[in-house]
Amino acid sequence: MAGLLLTIVCVIFIILTSGCVHTHPDPETGVKAWVTAVNDRNYAVVYNLAPLAIRSQMPLEDFTKAQENNPLLASGNSIESYTITNKSVSGDTAELTAQLVLVSYASGSSIPQKYILYIKFVEYFENGAWKVWTTQP
Repeated sequence: MAGLLLTIVCVIFIILTSGCVHTHPDPETGVKAWVTAVNDRNYAVVYNLAPLAIRSQMPLEDFTKAQENNPLLASGNSIESYTITNKSVSGDTAELTAQLVLVSYASGSSIPQKYILYIKFVEYFENGAWKVWTTQP
């Protein structure tokens, strides 16, 4: 009996140390892709970064139309940088809060204004990638 138990423990140890356990990439990769897509005004990429549960509720055309009034995507605005201030990962779900520095040019001004925003990202690991959506901080 002790020999069987020792064998089981050894097999589990080998599996854990050999990298056979499935791991996900850092969920910050989803935030990076989202920031890039927002700065590029690439609504299709932002939409496709969303989890399937979100995309199934709204077609791409409706999502794109809704972005016309999104202040983050206003002409001349860009996200200069971000810092992850909180990260919680559990299995296929992650929640990240990020501090974003939004650069905006006031109407007719050549002097940029910088604004600090906090955005909470909820991510789900689907089909080999982190799918990201924003929610209130």
